[in-house]
Amino acid sequence: MGRYITHEQLPFKGKLVKIRLRNYGFNSIVNQSENEDELLEITPDGTVKLSVTYIDGPKKCKVQIPVDDAEYIFNAFIAVFSKYRKEKVPARSGFWKVRLLTDEDEVFFYHGANGQDFVYDGKTLTEILRERTTLKELNGFAMCIDEDSHVSSINIGFRQTVAENAAEKVTGKYHVPVEDIVERLIISSRTNEISFNRRVGIHERVSLSIEKPEAVKDLLAWCEERPLLEANKINPKPTAEEDISRTYQITVMYANKKSASYSGSFDKEGLPGNWADFIGRVASFFDTESLGELFRERTHDRVAVKVDEAVFCGVEIPGVVGVRYYRCDDEVCLNDSVVVPTPVKKQNLGGRVVEIRHCKATAIPKELQKAKDVLYIIRDGDAENYG
Repeated sequence: MGRYITHEQLPFKGKLVKIRLRNYGFNSIVNQSENEDELLEITPDGTVKLSVTYIDGPKKCKVQIPVDDAEYIFNAFIAVFSKYRKEKVPARSGFWKVRLLTDEDEVFFYHGANGQDFVYDGKTLTEILRERTTLKELNGFAMCIDEDSHVSSINIGFRQTVAENAAEKVTGKYHVPVEDIVERLIISSRTNEISFNRRVGIHERVSLSIEKPEAVKDLLAWCEERPLLEANKINPKPTAEEDISRTYQITVMYANKKSASYSGSFDKEGLPGNWADFIGRVASFFDTESLGELFRERTHDRVAVKVDEAVFCGVEIPGVVGVRYYRCDDEVCLNDSVVVPTPVKKQNLGGRVVEIRHCKATAIPKELQKAKDVLYIIRDGDAENYG
């Protein structure tokens, strides 16, 4: 046997005579020794060999496919890997290795993360392999998941990278420094948490975490009905626009310990079709959460009432001329929305507090002595009918 000339992660060139694709799929991200090892070999005459090692033992099969199908697969690999550009994507649910052999004993090696797929003629290489080889359960570049598998967690990462030699150019274009950004969103049924982490450059970091068992359960159930990982709706090939690379990776863990990933360009063309709906549901959890008592403005802006004082507030009521005054306590603050009684058909109407007045309880001005009480404060966009 002669020596091979090897090329690591370089664009393919030459006449392709053999394809070898190996996929390592982690059944457990924590214990990566428990994995599925799949080896696929294809030759131009249509011979397809598949060897798979499961936890419960190895399996092998050999099929003969039409030469036309083999030629289509070879053309797809040549087209994709002749334009190959190295992309660094974390291997959170496994990884793959590709070995392409030429007729001149040159070997081109490539490797990437599970889910880091490529598109040819409108389909991913994994889809093409499953269709043309008739091996429907083939993992290929993205692990095959059973349709009835239940989602146990979703891990989504975003990465923005600015080319080293382009930082000054990018800053000049956008008029502000553009830094590397790493973000991660995790929705886990094990911890019942939705957590978000963001790091900008090397100095700025933000972390948020919400524990809501029912909300997490409902969100993961929604994701089972409307999967994010639909290959025909996303572009799995990360792309770089000018000097800034913006990519994402979605990793879904299932109750049966399998996991699947997809990565792509973080833009309208590259994201899943139902991304806006999904991320809107996640954002609502953070939007509706209060920062608690420590950050309540009405607590530290409030002027406490003394024992011998009385408090009144001036309220502007839509449709009522002038400011009307009402007796209140120190819970009422400027710009609060309140419900108050009015002489207009004896209705209770909503208004905005525009003034707070403190006076001695023994020296209440004559115009305030008959003031009625504020009924209540409208909180968090209360939409009740006040009439």
